Amino acid sequence: MRYGKDTCSSHRIREEVLDQMVQEKLSEIHESARQELTKLKQLQKRRALKEPVLNARRLNLENRLMELNQEVDDILMENLRYKKVL
Repeated sequence: MRYGKDTCSSHRIREEVLDQMVQEKLSEIHESARQELTKLKQLQKRRALKEPVLNARRLNLENRLMELNQEVDDILMENLRYKKVL
């Protein structure tokens, strides 16, 4: 105040008030983390249930891809044989 209205005055906060504010914030963080952990566990359970179906689908697609690659190879070999005959 001795340097005019543009400067800050001293501020104080009681230790008990500060402790309470810190405790409340820590409780909020703890609750938020607990809720996020619950959500994560639910997502993990859902993924575990879907995993066998997804693995089976992936295996089917891999097999189909191998079949198609074999068909391409067969067509290429047929074309090479045809060109040799000509």
